[in-house]
Amino acid sequence: MTLDVQVSTKIVIMGTSSLSLNDRFSKIKKVVVPPPSKYDYALAGAPADFVAKPNDNLWYLPSDPTASRNPLTRLAAYAAVHSFGIRMLYPGATGVLNLMLGGSLRQARKLAVQNKSAKRAVLKSARGDYVDTLFKRGSGSLASTLVICSEGNAGYYEIGIMGTVEARGYSILGWNQPGFGESTCAPYPQQTLASADAVWQYATDVLGYKEEEIVLFGWSIGGFPSTWLVANHPKIMGLVLDATFDDLLPLAEYRMPGEDLGSMPLIYSRRRSCAIRGFLNLDIAGQLGQYAGPVRLIRRLQEEILIMDEGGSEDEKRATNRANDLLKRLLQQRHAETARGVLHHSEAPKEVT
Repeated sequence: MTLDVQVSTKIVIMGTSSLSLNDRFSKIKKVVVPPPSKYDYALAGAPADFVAKPNDNLWYLPSDPTASRNPLTRLAAYAAVHSFGIRMLYPGATGVLNLMLGGSLRQARKLAVQNKSAKRAVLKSARGDYVDTLFKRGSGSLASTLVICSEGNAGYYEIGIMGTVEARGYSILGWNQPGFGESTCAPYPQQTLASADAVWQYATDVLGYKEEEIVLFGWSIGGFPSTWLVANHPKIMGLVLDATFDDLLPLAEYRMPGEDLGSMPLIYSRRRSCAIRGFLNLDIAGQLGQYAGPVRLIRRLQEEILIMDEGGSEDEKRATNRANDLLKRLLQQRHAETARGVLHHSEAPKEVT
């Protein structure tokens, strides 16, 4: 026996006459929901707008042969870096500072996205970390130039150097380093450079800027990813480094001197050197030496972090500013013969192009 069953496509609504589904749906008003780019939102669980491709041809600083190979020394150095060292170097990645500034960051993003037509995008680096970025197209003829802004060790794109560039009319792309704001992971060198590479790929592959149309702007420790990018992309329009040092190790030796440990200075010094060279080797001048294009260095007069003589006069403090050493190494790399005689008798200027 065959049983035929017919399923009606009509529904009864509140006792009124039956309507077909098509008729019913046609009476529903269409609601246009703005895309997520028009809102500020939490990155947790948000899909990536762009996924960076792995690149095995990127250049990195070679390993430092002076770093200790002693297993116990390396273990102690590793423990120091991964417990308190990375937090001291990058306070902007700590939960306390992120919590304190969270409201201000959200308010700044809301203003940029809703009032200034900025576009927020979530990038996924080749290492799997998520990078929070913000892009705003400039106005007039300068809009064709993109400035990628890399912030300092307690700076965020929401309240950092992007505002300075925006006022000039350039297009700007800001990003938060790992652990800053809503970017994930922690700012170890490998994660930071992978995030910087994702930002670069997004700027060229999605935003459509050519290498020759991009300027890199690094503030303080933001000079580390900026100089690494110019080392790998030497055709960029130019590089600006503001309050940037030459190498982390001399600063670490001054800020954490081993002489205060009595009979243990040599052991402490080896662990400190191993920690920096082995796990936090921020040799900015070494990376800058791979680039032969235009550079502008800006040295601040009232610097507090980069100086190595806090008890001297203002002139003595400025003379020990590590931005001076960055300039010296740059001159030695590009003009070795000239620099040999000049640097012995002159003090680094405040600004050089």
